Amino acid sequence: MTQPPIVHEPQRRRLMTPSVVGGSLFVFLLVASLYFARGILMPIVVAILFSVLLARAADWLGTLPITGRFPRGLRRALVLALLAAACLVLGLYLAGMFDRIVQVLPTYEKNLEALVTQVAGQFGLAEYPVWPNVWAKISDSLDLQSVMLKTFSSVGSVGGTLFLISMYSAFLLSEFETFPRKIARAFKGSEQSLRAVEIISTINGRIADYLLVKTLINIILAVISYGVLRLFNIDFALFWAVLIGVLNYIPYLGSWIAVLFPVLISLGQLGAFSVTLLLAASMTAVQVAIGNFMEPWLVGRRVNISPFVVLVSLVAWTSLWGLVGAILAVPLTSAIAIICAAFPGTFPIAVFLSGDIDIPNIQAEPLKEVSE
Repeated sequence: MTQPPIVHEPQRRRLMTPSVVGGSLFVFLLVASLYFARGILMPIVVAILFSVLLARAADWLGTLPITGRFPRGLRRALVLALLAAACLVLGLYLAGMFDRIVQVLPTYEKNLEALVTQVAGQFGLAEYPVWPNVWAKISDSLDLQSVMLKTFSSVGSVGGTLFLISMYSAFLLSEFETFPRKIARAFKGSEQSLRAVEIISTINGRIADYLLVKTLINIILAVISYGVLRLFNIDFALFWAVLIGVLNYIPYLGSWIAVLFPVLISLGQLGAFSVTLLLAASMTAVQVAIGNFMEPWLVGRRVNISPFVVLVSLVAWTSLWGLVGAILAVPLTSAIAIICAAFPGTFPIAVFLSGDIDIPNIQAEPLKEVSE
């Protein structure tokens, strides 16, 4: 047998240098493109995720007695119309409630100032001449109106692209059936086309399962939060519950940020620290129960990503795409992990991204046939 040529260490380093430089350049250009072209790429990526979710919902409608008789195209049009109507109703509701909240915030701030002044008087702090200046500094840092305006300007920027996303989703759904055949035709039925279809199918299934389960969890969280807020007679309880459910798509931080608003508002509305502390404890118990028990049990291995990687991806995607990036951090990172698992050269990256090292290697799985 012919022995393979021996590659010495200096020569090995020279061979590795071009690939490292090329890979680093590719990553840099990719990140730069994601940032500078985010206005174009964000609606397209969101539309792709919506299309995957809508296609799975349309297939589920096909299992029902009545809608199962509808053609697949009609079922997909139906779920697209329902999604567009839900987004429109939700956007109008949030905008109307936001205006009402902004109108009552000055009253809440006055109540909060009176409460803090009362507490300061009990400790003798109000007698000091510097107290007005100290409270002025505190009130500036706790300006509820500015915090609300900044938060909902981000939410409003997301809502401004929903129409474009709906249009993209409609056209993507119309081409869902022909896309595998296009890949097969483009690569003339080669192994590369089969591999591409297998990867896309895996990504679609993983992301659709995650989004469906996450949506179910968010609805449960919103309903329970609404019950707790109504129990304490907090104003705009439905609004805060919807906000908690929507922001819970952001891993780790989203729902906690949303909970902070009704807790702070309760101080201005009720003017009682004891009630606010009890409300905070109740909302925290709900968050812990859902986040630490129900969500891991329902999500399971649908998105096999390391918690540390999720945190890093949350920071990275938020830096690139803002609030939309925070919401899409888990699906996009999951897609990257699946793609890396499909090729021997990048399979180690998929292992480091995953939470469980026993991940399937798509490269080693049998290929599925693609019909022309």
